[in-house]
Amino acid sequence: MTRERQGSKVAQRNGVRRRKRKKPSGGALERATYTIEETAAYLGISRQAAYSAARRGDIPVIRLGRRWLVPKLGLERHLAGEQADAWGR
Repeated sequence: MTRERQGSKVAQRNGVRRRKRKKPSGGALERATYTIEETAAYLGISRQAAYSAARRGDIPVIRLGRRWLVPKLGLERHLAGEQADAWGR
């Protein structure tokens, strides 16, 4: 059970006090990559279809461990019909 005090930034869960994480401000840096889920929503396809397209090479991806990232520039160039590697070059 989570208990929060009015106006406090400290939450208590199972007797352990934890500070709430601050959400990053969106104005500082623009992200250079999308997640597969964000790419699927952008393209209007399902998450599974986006993963399948990434495996086939239809969507440019960068694999970082278990994480699949789609470079924004590479995706835009790919959709425009230009030949580009995953980094958008």
